[in-house]
Amino acid sequence: MGLSTTYQSLPLGPGTTQRQKHPLDTVNFLSRWTYWWASPLIALGNERQLDADDLWPLQEENTCESVSSKFLPLYYKNNSIVRSFLTVFGWQAIFIGFMQLVGMACTLYGPLVLQQVVTSVENSTADFKTLFVPIVMLFLVKVAQAVIQTQMTLQNELLYVKFSAALQDVLYRKTMVLNAKSRRIKSTGEVSNLFTTDMMWILSVAYWINQLWIIPLQITAMMYLLWNILGSAMICGLVVMLVTLFTNRFLATMQRNNWKIMMDRKDARMKTVNEVFGSMQVIKMNAWEERYYEKIQSQRNLELKSLWKQFCISAMTVTINGAGPIMLTTVSFIAYVLWLGETLTAAKVFTALSLFSMIKVPMMMLPNIIANCMQAYVSYGRFKEYLALDEKIADDVQTQ
Repeated sequence: MGLSTTYQSLPLGPGTTQRQKHPLDTVNFLSRWTYWWASPLIALGNERQLDADDLWPLQEENTCESVSSKFLPLYYKNNSIVRSFLTVFGWQAIFIGFMQLVGMACTLYGPLVLQQVVTSVENSTADFKTLFVPIVMLFLVKVAQAVIQTQMTLQNELLYVKFSAALQDVLYRKTMVLNAKSRRIKSTGEVSNLFTTDMMWILSVAYWINQLWIIPLQITAMMYLLWNILGSAMICGLVVMLVTLFTNRFLATMQRNNWKIMMDRKDARMKTVNEVFGSMQVIKMNAWEERYYEKIQSQRNLELKSLWKQFCISAMTVTINGAGPIMLTTVSFIAYVLWLGETLTAAKVFTALSLFSMIKVPMMMLPNIIANCMQAYVSYGRFKEYLALDEKIADDVQTQ
């Protein structure tokens, strides 16, 4: 006997599909932190396909008009994107950093409970009453960590979107008021690169800005816990970590310098391409196709060389980041057994391995974030150069 499924058609009245106010404007604290306010939309999506009319309008504080009205006057006043960002979004960034700090502290509780449980089992002193409290506390801490991290991610995404709207607004307004001389200095391709590649790197720093101090603090806390477990054997592990960090710093500097060269070569190629499209008839008339083809191909080859070097540096960075945690674990255990002559117990092994597996992620993230900051620094310089171009004087412009 065959089975058939019938989907009920739901009414699409204005009261069903259009919401005039965002739920976050009126919900209570519990609903905000558990995302209960999104349940009606999820339930509706379970019954039929969602469309754009089912979404709530943006909150007023997240609209482009609201962000621009706060950011633009400050930028015109101090002529600095960084200071304007800190003034408008500084408190939100600090709140995100606080949530990331609490989430980081929650991750450190797991290895401590693991050490307590394994030690109790190893010493044959484990009973229900002894292990019940730490295990329940671990469960509550992990629940709190999940709630905090989801809120942190949401706030970070909102910060990213608002800062993106502010930067695009500044660039669009600047582009509209450039005088004729400035328009000749910057081609369409260069402006396009500002709106795409350069803006992406600057926004990435805004997204990861708190990780610049959270990750070193997290690594320091984990190294302290490992020191309590393995003792002075962690000196060898610390040497491995320092070698890894300094090598990554050297590679990040190389990546920044090469990125600047690559972007300059990309701008030169885009400028030539725009010249070709702007003077197509002249090029055809004088049979200059081969000449311009060779010129563009030569510029493209130089750009590809820089791109290849960029990938090689990235490959070396990934290799070092992957090998660093493995070397850290191996060297620390060898030093503990051979140098100190100590015996590795089950509690020490499992707890240390747990911390080593946790320290691997921040050790791999930190060099990448530093490299992104280096590239963002180059892009920020290109932003400042473009925003400093001369503008047309409004009084000299006459329309009839």
